[in-house]
Amino acid sequence: MAALPIHNITSFLSEAWAGPGVFDGVKAFIDAVDWTEPFFLYVLTFQVVVIVGSFVFSYGSTNRTAIAMLFMMVLVLSASPLNTLGSEHYKELFVDDKTNYFDDNGMFIGAVFVAPLLLATFLLQLKLFGALFSMMVRVKRAKLREEHQQSSGNAKKKESKKKN
Repeated sequence: MAALPIHNITSFLSEAWAGPGVFDGVKAFIDAVDWTEPFFLYVLTFQVVVIVGSFVFSYGSTNRTAIAMLFMMVLVLSASPLNTLGSEHYKELFVDDKTNYFDDNGMFIGAVFVAPLLLATFLLQLKLFGALFSMMVRVKRAKLREEHQQSSGNAKKKESKKKN
């Protein structure tokens, strides 16, 4: 494979930065969607119930946190069939039945349905990492305590042998 000349890479990067940015795309998406549709209130309500329910369900238990993450990932994996179903029945879902938000690429369902679930799953994963690090600290402290007790016990045995 031939190496790319450095000027090709720098010209590519400068063109990428000069073009429309991510924030422009997000703003265009927000402006293009009619957020007054009742469907979006239903999706928001569903998201709040699932995310808050997952955090409440997983409180104090790493096993339940893993179950909540698994549940959310099943919902994320269901996005493609839901997108197809939404595309077929968009006239029943939206008041303005002329606009089909469910595109073939799944960008709409990805932004409205999947992104919040992935963010919540990421936060649950951070919670699991926190529990993991806490467990590692407790195990290390217990090991150090045990080593200290063994070393002090050995020192006492040596002193008692010297006295005898």
